Order: sequence, then structure tokens, then C-alpha cells
Amino acid sequence: MTHFSVQSNHVHALVEGDDVQSLSRGMQGLGVSIAKRINRVGGRSGRVFDDLAAHNRMATRETESAVRDHSCVTSRTGASIDAAEEGPFHPGELEAQVLAGGGPPGAGIRDWMTDQHRAFFEALPYVVVATLDGGWPAATMLAGSPGFVSAPDPHTLRIAAGLDASDPAQRALTPGTPAGLLGIDLSTKRRNRANGIITAAGDHGFTLDVRQSFGNCPQYIHVREVKAVPARVAPPETLPQLDGDARAQIQAADTFFVASAARTAESNGGIDISHRGGPPGFVRVDGSTLTIPDYRGNRYFNTLGNFVSNPRAALLFVDFATGDLLHLQGAVEILWDTSEVRTFLAAQRLWRVRVDRVLRRRGALPLRWRLLPYDGRSAR
Repeated sequence: MTHFSVQSNHVHALVEGDDVQSLSRGMQGLGVSIAKRINRVGGRSGRVFDDLAAHNRMATRETESAVRDHSCVTSRTGASIDAAEEGPFHPGELEAQVLAGGGPPGAGIRDWMTDQHRAFFEALPYVVVATLDGGWPAATMLAGSPGFVSAPDPHTLRIAAGLDASDPAQRALTPGTPAGLLGIDLSTKRRNRANGIITAAGDHGFTLDVRQSFGNCPQYIHVREVKAVPARVAPPETLPQLDGDARAQIQAADTFFVASAARTAESNGGIDISHRGGPPGFVRVDGSTLTIPDYRGNRYFNTLGNFVSNPRAALLFVDFATGDLLHLQGAVEILWDTSEVRTFLAAQRLWRVRVDRVLRRRGALPLRWRLLPYDGRSAR
């Protein structure tokens, strides 16, 4: 085992083996050991799983699939994504991992999409998008009927959505530029990321050549149901600073999205768009400065690593009840070691954004979400 991370309701483990057979045997042995310990603690006997043999067969198939996936990455790029080599992380991400106490090997990042990720994107009624707006990251959300995102092959995503030129993030969707996509289903807490280069764009959408693809765990996602409503878009509002409505929206939010960008000309750099969640009010507002807690995660540090190289951020706050979008941009400061972190429950570090660009688009989304009661799946 090369790395493990204990979460509140599950464990992430990265395991290496000399070959498929030894890795499969090792995982089967781990399953047997865990089953024995569960039986001992629970004062029971017998199989913990309904069908341990079937479980082991599934583990073998998944191990073989992972090895095939790694071979496919090697054949397309000419290089493995093993951490001992160049790896999927740029210097800013590696520095952030060191400052935070260490990071993972990163073998979950591919330069192609699995069939499961392709099907997931195609089923979504909305995606979150990051681009570059005059050197600044920009973030937005696009919506459509399920199927408006298509994945005709493992390297391509096509988004069929009318683009709004008043939105800097959408205006920047031009061929040859980097972009990042976050597919997130708030009703199931599933999310996948896809970063790459735009190969085609027009009034009715764009095409992304995927260069990085990976999933994220479901932590900190609040469960919501979505429904479509008629679009009622109001003229965009450009503000010189946060006004009372903007501050109230931020202070009530339990979710936002953050875009960052660094080393966009390099194969392991580019644009990234990520989800952030916490209890309502987890983002603190002091004038035009936001203080944001950073919780335990996958330790890739894509966002904070981009900030190390390029301390600029774009934040997107969605009003799930009205469809309003609040777009913010500002300079970032990461607080790796500060006593203030103790005033944020469970935070490991903090980062601040000094907001100096504000755009509000009321009714921008033809969607509305309903927050579901806590049922054990909500953010934690």
C-alpha cells in the first residue's frame, strides 16, 4: 500500500503490485482480513459479503481493467503517468502537496475518459465550465436537456448550448484555448472532471479535446433534486464591488465552484474547475474579502496548486432557488499555517480571495434545485 486516506465514511487506498495476479491476490487477502475483523468486532461468523467469491471476481476484473487503462494512457502519450516519472502534476501542484504534508501518486488522472465517465456526462442537465478571460480564470454553468453533452469517443466532449456573450467565461470559449469541465450530479453526489483544449466553438456550443480526466469522491456535496423551468434571463449586472445582495447570497451558500489556471501551455497544466461545499455560512465575508476553509480531500491540490503558480481565482455562486449566477474574480492568498484555521470547524488550511470583479446574471439558469433533508448522504 503506497498511500491511504481515512474519510468520515470510507477509506481511499492506493496499492501497487508486481503484476495483475499478485495485486488481485493481495486485494482478495485484504478483503478476507477485513471480513474476519468485522466478524470479530460484531461477534458473528460467516461471510460479511453476500457472495465473497463474486466480490473477489469483481476485484480481479477491476484490477485488470485498471492495468489496461494504464497501458492505454502510455500508448497515447508515450509516457506513463507514474509519479516516478513526469506525472500529471505541474510544479505548483507538487509544491502545494509538499506544503500540505504530502500528496498521492496521482494514478487516477488519465488523458482519456472511461465509458462510465462518458455516459455520466451525457446524462447530465448541466455542467460547470472554466475558461480564461484575459488571463483571469472565469467560471460559469451551462444547462440543457440530458444529452446536450455528448462524448462520441474517449477523448472528446461536445456541449450543445447557446453561448451568452455577456458571460466572460462563455465569451472565452474559442478554438485553441484551454477549458475545464466539471460534471456533477447533486442528486447522487457523483462528480467527474475533464480538462483540455477547445477544438471548435460557435454560437451553439463547443468541443473539448480531453487531456485530463478523473473522478472525485462525494464529500461535501449537499444532495439536491433538480427540475427544468422556463428561462427568464435578466440583463447582466456588472458591479464595482460586492453589494448587499451578493454578500447575503455568499453568506447563505453551502456550495460554490472555483476556477483556477496555471502553466496552460504545458501538458500537465491548464484550467481546472472544482466544487466546494460546507455548512451554510462556511465562506466568511469581510467587505470584499472572502475567507474559505480547505477541508480534507484527495490531496491532488489541483486548485491550490494552480494558486501557487497563479494566485487568481474565479468563484461561481449558484442560487439554487432562483437560477441566479454570481460570478466573482479576485487575487488569492493561501494561509498554510495560521491560528485562524481553528475558528473553522474541520478546516486544514484557509485561502482568501480579494474580490475586484463582480457579475450577476439573474435567472441565468433554466433550472431550480430543492435541497433534500439530511439522510446520511449530505455533505460532511
